[in-house]
Amino acid sequence: MTTESAPTSVAPWPSPVRAWYVVAVLAFAYAFAILDRIAIGILVIPIQTDLGLTDTEMGVLQGAAFGVSYSLFAIPLGRFVDRHSRRTLLAAGICVWSLATIACAYARDFMGFFIARIFVGIGEASVSPAAASLIADYFPPERRGRAFSVFMLGSTLGIGLAYLLGAVALHLSGFVKGLGWTMLAGMKNWEIVFILVGVPGLLLAILALTTVREPVRREKGAVATGSSMSLKQALAKNRFSYLAVISGAALIMITVYAQLAWLPTHFIRRYGWSASEVSVAFGVGFLPIGVFSSLSAGWVLNWLRKRGRQDGPLLVIAFQGLVVMTCGALMCAAPTAPLAYLGFILVTVPGTWSYVAALAGLNEITPNELRGQVTGLFTLVTGLISLGGGAFAVGFLSDTLFPGPSGVGLGLMAVNTVATVIAVIIVLLTIKEYRDTVSRSTWLGQA
Repeated sequence: MTTESAPTSVAPWPSPVRAWYVVAVLAFAYAFAILDRIAIGILVIPIQTDLGLTDTEMGVLQGAAFGVSYSLFAIPLGRFVDRHSRRTLLAAGICVWSLATIACAYARDFMGFFIARIFVGIGEASVSPAAASLIADYFPPERRGRAFSVFMLGSTLGIGLAYLLGAVALHLSGFVKGLGWTMLAGMKNWEIVFILVGVPGLLLAILALTTVREPVRREKGAVATGSSMSLKQALAKNRFSYLAVISGAALIMITVYAQLAWLPTHFIRRYGWSASEVSVAFGVGFLPIGVFSSLSAGWVLNWLRKRGRQDGPLLVIAFQGLVVMTCGALMCAAPTAPLAYLGFILVTVPGTWSYVAALAGLNEITPNELRGQVTGLFTLVTGLISLGGGAFAVGFLSDTLFPGPSGVGLGLMAVNTVATVIAVIIVLLTIKEYRDTVSRSTWLGQA
């Protein structure tokens, strides 16, 4: 059923309590999405041991199997977001990826795992378009940066939980086995982990469907200009601005997803850490720094906006690129584990900035009726390039050019360097065009 919109000139903004509640639900949805997406990264070695998979195959499962389906469904689901109930789509997506995560526990070969990961990607393709559109209709422009930051806390929680899984999986799995449930009899610890991380999402889907309200749709281009604009027209008119935000952020996110997929394995192979040591160190280090990263992103964007910097999102993307370019080398090639861990902490400080900046920036240059589709396009690009390419490239480089204990780290450093250099160049070449596009966005500030 198509969502009807009340006249935007008279509709008040939702109450702050209601708006922040919805952000909290969206943040938890994103947390479960990230957790289900990357939990496989901490389980690489036991999965390889049991199923006999290569680094390249694990790279495909972590990247391409998820990323391609995530990408292909992003724009169709974004179109649904622009025309129908965002709440319904969000709940359905959570159900699909949660069930698919549970199905990973029953995979017995590469192909079974591959199919399950495809459906994880299909379900998670609904999150960003639905969340971006809902937040834009719950918060006025001057408050969105902070709202997107809180939404990104979900990624921090999900990543932190994924890192900590390795430390608690054995105990949780042993406890679950001790319950004597027939359906879990004989299952390995890594298989039970997939069930443990998938089940809570089913409960969240029910909560989202029953408590999240559809807000009035605001800031329509047709209201501001007298005529509606198609996605093709919007992209053609502001092509360099969309190129700057989408490709710049996607290239930075290559490094983020490659790190999530392979950094635990790098510390295990290069420095001799156990999976439990990696999980505890990364989880304990990431959670507080990740919370700071998520919240500071919105503060920085709002601070730049108040000072008249219409190019704030691009400045933020470029800054993260420079940090990853420099500190990422320390993380990947340090001679000792403490130095590499320091690099990990430094890279994590702005770890969520590009994603928050991209969502905020795209909403500024896109009218309401296209926001789901544009966010879907962003999801498509990040799925193909960031999710699909980063993890696969590191695994492939480790198998081919960089064999040995240091191979994963060298592959990760190569991916980081190439991606960040290109991202910073793109931002510098297009930043003036982005400022001009924001100035032309006449729908901003509509009630």
